[in-house]
Amino acid sequence: MWTERLIGVLLLGLGATLGLAGFSQYIPDSAGQFVSMIVRVFDSLRLHLLLGVIVLSALLWTLGEGRIALAALVCAGIIAVLVIVDTRARASSPGPRADLSVLWFNMLESNEIPDTRLAEALTAADVDILILAESTPMAATLPGLMQETHPHVLECPAESHCGLLLLSRVPLAFRMIRDLSSGEGRLLRVTYASENHPTVHLIGAHLVKPWYTGFSDTDMEALEAALDAKVPPPLILTGDFNAAPWSRRLRGLSDRFALKHAPWPLATWPAKLGRWGVPIDHMLVGGGVELHRIATWGQGLGSNHLGLRAEFTLPDKSPPSQ
Repeated sequence: MWTERLIGVLLLGLGATLGLAGFSQYIPDSAGQFVSMIVRVFDSLRLHLLLGVIVLSALLWTLGEGRIALAALVCAGIIAVLVIVDTRARASSPGPRADLSVLWFNMLESNEIPDTRLAEALTAADVDILILAESTPMAATLPGLMQETHPHVLECPAESHCGLLLLSRVPLAFRMIRDLSSGEGRLLRVTYASENHPTVHLIGAHLVKPWYTGFSDTDMEALEAALDAKVPPPLILTGDFNAAPWSRRLRGLSDRFALKHAPWPLATWPAKLGRWGVPIDHMLVGGGVELHRIATWGQGLGSNHLGLRAEFTLPDKSPPSQ
């Protein structure tokens, strides 16, 4: 009797796991608060759920349900292939050179490492533009520590809570930082102009978790308003999106604004899991910008996130019309 009950529980879990892995990204938030919360939690974990399918199938195999286990593994394999193919289709083609470099790092508001140590690591990263999230603990001291290498600063609008902090060694033109419904100073936009390339728009964002549906909707509306343009300019969008590339949130952004991500997403959270974590921090490009090189950064710097260090190939300026 207990064996039959155990098989029933495993079958229920197997069906739910396969369903979430295969279809969670298609379920809209309008499906209801409870349903949308569940699917938004799991649609970033679709590949991890497939590991759960393997475990459940192995247990069913040992209990004599080999056919069901084999069928589940075949379904899991099909889902994995579909996720990989879809993700690769949204990847940036490799750029041939490094015209601009950017580092994104959610440093964790409770980070207790010395500010001098972080400043040394950021300087050693050798990038043009640094964007730091949850930077309240060091917002008052980092700009001074890095004045020599990164003198151009987009400061936080609120002294009590610093959502994003931008430090740059290259001059920036248009500069804006604003609050989101989920927190202060969590969305910024700057432009970078150079002699050989058209003006590039750089947007940094720290979005609330997608299962907080009320806050999530208003955060996404603000981000989409910043992105909205009839003719997309050369664009770099970076940030902590709290969502993987195969989630509904990231697939929607990619489709609507023709954004491309890394050839294969890099896991950034939790930092302790390394490559087995979830890729929720991203560098996305559009309008002719290409990713030249990207890697995780910041292991051991006191955060539960890994940062991303990326180099970009910018489009060339069009010759003046005759």
